[in-house]
Amino acid sequence: MSTLEQAGTAQVVGYKSWLAYSVTLVLAALLFFVAVPLAFRWGDLAAALVLALAALLVAYRLASSRSVVLYYDDAGIWVYRGVLPWRRRVLGLPWGEVGQASFEAGFWSWVTRSWTVQVSHRHSRVNVIFLTHIGGGKRAVATLNGRHQQWLQTHGQADDAPLAGR
Repeated sequence: MSTLEQAGTAQVVGYKSWLAYSVTLVLAALLFFVAVPLAFRWGDLAAALVLALAALLVAYRLASSRSVVLYYDDAGIWVYRGVLPWRRRVLGLPWGEVGQASFEAGFWSWVTRSWTVQVSHRHSRVNVIFLTHIGGGKRAVATLNGRHQQWLQTHGQADDAPLAGR
């Protein structure tokens, strides 16, 4: 059971979009259809080694993209990521430290429906969470900002605006 599943009250708002996977698929095509055939020039053992390394690299990149989860719970906004045990981590911000969530708009984001999502720290304007290629990122930002406003009203901090508008 993952950390996210143990949380219970977590609401997932974003995953990597198809665009994040397409970059890995282009890399896979280059590795399997260019690098492996070229490796046969140095022998079968070299080709087998290149094939094994290419397969491991592609599998790791796909699993790594799949592991990224943007979610919120009663405590704040978080990102869970990582495949290998020593690379797994959760990072984020408690609600009281959240400045605002935003997305980068652009033609390609609109066409692909794949957004860059940022969540800034309330006092320093530093983007603590910065995720590229988030499917439905525009909707995720609206959800996170709405939930943040609810939290501010519940905790009597609605008048304490973040630095972003100053």
